[in-house]
Amino acid sequence: MSASKFFLSMALPLLILLSCKATKIEGNSDTIPKYSPVDAALHKTIAALDANFFDAYNHCDLEKQASIYSDNIEFYHDKGGLMTSKEEIIDGTEKNICDKVT
Repeated sequence: MSASKFFLSMALPLLILLSCKATKIEGNSDTIPKYSPVDAALHKTIAALDANFFDAYNHCDLEKQASIYSDNIEFYHDKGGLMTSKEEIIDGTEKNICDKVT
């Protein structure tokens, strides 16, 4: 298939789809309400812990990650299945994530 035929048959429809804007349907009063947590203190704690973990993950701070993980962690990998060893999870992160994922 030539490049121009490929563009017309595959890329052009994709570009059109991606460039479409969401529009509000006239008369539709359905709106998504702004999220408001039931427990603001709990929400703030969860957000802070989440930020703390992903900062360690993104900067490959394996010691900090290990301190966050429970000693009886259960991690389900889509290819490897169940992992229950904190050490193996940290080793796998170092081997497969550090300096490889941005």
